[in-house]
Amino acid sequence: MGVRLRFGCLFAVILWGCSLVSAQPSVPNYSAPRDLSAGFDPNALLGSEPKVKPPEDSWIAEVRKKPEKIWSGGVELGLSGSTGNTDVFKIRTGIGAKRDKAGNVLTSDFMYVLSEVNGELQENKALWVLRDEAQMLKSRWSALLSEALEFDQFRAFNLRNALHAGFSYEFLKSERMNFKSRLGAGTSYDLNTTTRESRWVPEGMWGYDLEYLLTDRVRLAAFADYFPNVADWGQFRLRIRAAGEFLIIPEYGLVLRAGIQERYDSRPGSGRRNDLDYFTTILMKY
Repeated sequence: MGVRLRFGCLFAVILWGCSLVSAQPSVPNYSAPRDLSAGFDPNALLGSEPKVKPPEDSWIAEVRKKPEKIWSGGVELGLSGSTGNTDVFKIRTGIGAKRDKAGNVLTSDFMYVLSEVNGELQENKALWVLRDEAQMLKSRWSALLSEALEFDQFRAFNLRNALHAGFSYEFLKSERMNFKSRLGAGTSYDLNTTTRESRWVPEGMWGYDLEYLLTDRVRLAAFADYFPNVADWGQFRLRIRAAGEFLIIPEYGLVLRAGIQERYDSRPGSGRRNDLDYFTTILMKY
């Protein structure tokens, strides 16, 4: 009987100890996972993101907001040529950038063309247009400043710097179509880099920008600027560009661009009045 009592007491003590151990909270396992390539899940220790969203005007909401895209643009490149009886090499490249923030739009467009035939230089020209537009009182009107630097080795006036100021008006802006016109005045300075002959021309300015999204992959665009000599209305300059853009690789923003560019000067000096370029380039947008 004494032995049974001793075993009964021992059994009771064991049960009481087990109950105490099971009642203690379990300790989380903080050891490293066996599969190190699985990575670390912070939600396992810190918990998932709270379901309650902070107020939109709180500083937490401001921090979580995605940054606004201000800059856009692209880089383009086109090459063509042949070798054999006639050696031809031509390159066309350009860089475009646009900054749009709080009603202020700054655009920069640079183009350069170089071509050789049988080792002789036939084309060497560049054009850079910078335009700044500031929206007026949240209306369709904007104050406008523009500058254009133009170089052409084979024109009578090789270098031109044109400055204009005025206003632009946005007639239409939608998901598919944008149409904007501008009007102003300024001056241009032409320089012959060989003879050092120069001239100042007071000019008016009128132009437009037209963009149309034909499909999700096809965009059409046309830009024109007309600069009459206000001291002699028979003299004027005209610059037109039209192009179609075809999205070919959306993942990398690659676009096939084909178009024409016209530069006309009614009094070009000893050169020709008309310069028409047609081109096909690959454009990488960002």
